[in-house]
This record gives sequence, structure tokens and C-alpha cells, in this order.
Amino acid sequence: GQPQGADDFQLDIEAALKRTGYQGQLNCSVGREFDEQHCWFASHLFDPDLAIEGDCMLPLEGHVVKPSGFQRMKNRMLRRFGYTVVTLNQRQWDKFDPDHK
Repeated sequence: GQPQGADDFQLDIEAALKRTGYQGQLNCSVGREFDEQHCWFASHLFDPDLAIEGDCMLPLEGHVVKPSGFQRMKNRMLRRFGYTVVTLNQRQWDKFDPDHK
């Protein structure tokens, strides 16, 4: 993959992950390995095949935070490429203090 730019929510997640000493890539291209068509970006990419996504679109169903439609589609694509996907929601993330992040 190839790292790209990032938004504030991604950078906040990145800062929290750095405090743990993680070895990953920020906003890295992913795709089909057999033809190298990397047309999607994982917010945070780890070996072996783990993607952490930040969803800042904040959809709600009642009082329950739900992944946005775009994030659900992106998660399906990343899983199809062989990644395990974890999605962090900005509304919930913002409630954490720095120690809990």
C-alpha cells in the first residue's frame, strides 16, 4: 500500500495508537493483490491484514450509533480483500478522555 493524507479524526486515532507502540500505516491504499488495483484506502493498516477505520459521518438510529452507509460498503470491500475491519465511531471516540483512547 501507499500512505496518503489524513483528517483530524484519523490523526487523533493515530496519536492514540502511537502511544501503544503500534506498527501500522496511516491511510494506506488496499485492493486486490493479484492485480494490484488498489482503489480503496484503509484508515489504519496493520499486518497481518487488520484495518482500523474511523467513521466520522455520525449516523444515528434512535440513540444507537450506526456505521454510515459509505463505511458499511467500505468495510465489505476491505473484508473482501481479506482484511479484518474494526470501525471506530467519532461520536463515541470523542467521549473518551486521552487515557481511554
